[in-house]
Amino acid sequence: MGRIQGVFSAAGFALPALDGLRAIAVLLVILFHGFFLGRSWLDANLQSLLIERTERFGSFFWHGDAGVDLFFILSGLLLTRILLREWANSGSVSILNFYRRRVFRIVPAYFALIALGVALGWANHESAWANLLFVNNFLPAEQQYLPWTWSIAVEMQYYALLPLLLPVLIRPGWIPYFVLGSLFLLTGFLKLWILAGNPSLYLTPFHELFLAREPGLGGWFNELYVNLWTRAGPILLGIALGVLVARHEDNEKAERSASFRDSAAILFAMALIVSWMWLPYQSNTSFFYTDLSDTTRLLVLAFGRNLFSLGAAILLWYVLAGASGVRYLRNILLARSLVPIARVSYSMYLVHIPLLAAIFSHMGSLVRPSADLLVGWILLGVLLTAILAFAVSLFTYSWIEKPFIDFAHRRRTGR
Repeated sequence: MGRIQGVFSAAGFALPALDGLRAIAVLLVILFHGFFLGRSWLDANLQSLLIERTERFGSFFWHGDAGVDLFFILSGLLLTRILLREWANSGSVSILNFYRRRVFRIVPAYFALIALGVALGWANHESAWANLLFVNNFLPAEQQYLPWTWSIAVEMQYYALLPLLLPVLIRPGWIPYFVLGSLFLLTGFLKLWILAGNPSLYLTPFHELFLAREPGLGGWFNELYVNLWTRAGPILLGIALGVLVARHEDNEKAERSASFRDSAAILFAMALIVSWMWLPYQSNTSFFYTDLSDTTRLLVLAFGRNLFSLGAAILLWYVLAGASGVRYLRNILLARSLVPIARVSYSMYLVHIPLLAAIFSHMGSLVRPSADLLVGWILLGVLLTAILAFAVSLFTYSWIEKPFIDFAHRRRTGR
């Protein structure tokens, strides 16, 4: 039990607010997948009713995949900070140690899930080779094994490329920000180019796009959703944050009053986040993004996710910098109750889809939801999944993840 008790101990982390953000991110993803998977256990009439009931007030539920963008920001920040601090302390960076730490962090639990799914004959397990090589996001959606792990492939591809940016990141002054900002803009224009070449991706009502076979979710999933080049925006923002944090981390972090410029930036960031999270896009009767023109829908799809990530990155910087304007957000992110969830968040992400499927399957066979309790039925499934995923992850973290993390640490420090 000592290993499990360690999950609940104080973080002891130089940037503890990031633990809170990590916990919120994984809960958002579970919420998002709960609504998408939960509705597949409903008949056509109830599916339409669910979309109608959540068209306005419930848009937040359908945007929970923004949790993945938060993970990408965190990853960009943390790994860049590690590399730059190593460079500042020793004048060099061990790329071998960098990759060793990443492999020992990502591979054990992930490969255990891959093996379990193959043993149980899960769908598309013949494509497990792509997961083992971290190229599963290149396969067509209908052929992907453990399709929610596309984000792990994107992460590993980013890890492979990050050291190549190091000569830019160690440059003084504005050069790193200029390069990263240019790449950030490029990712948005790349999505704009993809959408312009495939208008059905933004002209088709999303509920039809999701349920259809061609172009269907597969086309949208493969073209826009799972590629490093279309999802790099939040990663690049995280890298820029990592440069900022590495340069200013030793500054005094006492809370400081927000200037007018700070207040304006915080309000701007909040507006970007709220606009994305509550933008209704699940209308049963109108096109993707309700009541927007074709051109506006095109621009929202091309740049909306990056703008949400920009807002999140700005707020995170002010949290880390100790600005008084984000005091309440900082207090939420520093909540001790979020630390255990953050610590096992990777395992929770890995196991939540099979658990969602099992829970909704049992709930559907025991109690068919009524029209009046439709949203509550799905939220109950999400809650049960989050609890069970946390319980399972206590064991996978303690007996699979943590031993390898500790081993990598001993190899690096010699202790």
